[in-house]
Amino acid sequence: MIAMTTTTHRSVLDAVIRIIAERGLDGVSIREVAGAAGVSIGTVQYYGRSKDDLLVAAFEDVVETIGTRWSAEAAKGKVAVALRDAIMANLPLDEERAREGRVYIAFLARAAVDPRLAAVQQRFLAAQRTACAQGFRIAVDRGQAQPGLDPVRAAATTVALVDGLLVQLLTDPSGLSHALVLKIIKDHLARYLLPRSHRR
Repeated sequence: MIAMTTTTHRSVLDAVIRIIAERGLDGVSIREVAGAAGVSIGTVQYYGRSKDDLLVAAFEDVVETIGTRWSAEAAKGKVAVALRDAIMANLPLDEERAREGRVYIAFLARAAVDPRLAAVQQRFLAAQRTACAQGFRIAVDRGQAQPGLDPVRAAATTVALVDGLLVQLLTDPSGLSHALVLKIIKDHLARYLLPRSHRR
């Protein structure tokens, strides 16, 4: 796969992501991508010699977008607010993030049996846990964490929670209101972070 350097390549990748979001992985073919991107089949094959190449590139693009947003939010301001906002920013609460989420979910089952996709997923989750753990370490350093907090364990639990919320919001949206999601996140973070009145 050639590194993305052109507007045409961006159009091809966006077409792959759009098809997956609308029709799932089975809807992707070289011909369908060419039609959706408005380019020739040869152009698509220049950027991805096979359907699998296109799928890996699309998955990498989506998880990079999600990961960048997570890291940016987690690095902001007060720890509790930053972690809450990082979680909320990656849940499918608007159409753009819902599209990303549908693509992400579409890849999960395939990643369980495809080593290339599994490697992308593993790098993504590791980066999420690292960014989240850094937030919890800052809370420990600032005296804002519950006694005995293990940042690595807290981060692993938090990332797993986000994955679960994402799946449920997309597959059973009537079962989780935005208000309930926010309460779940606040309750979760309260297990690890001290209330404002107890911080030093």
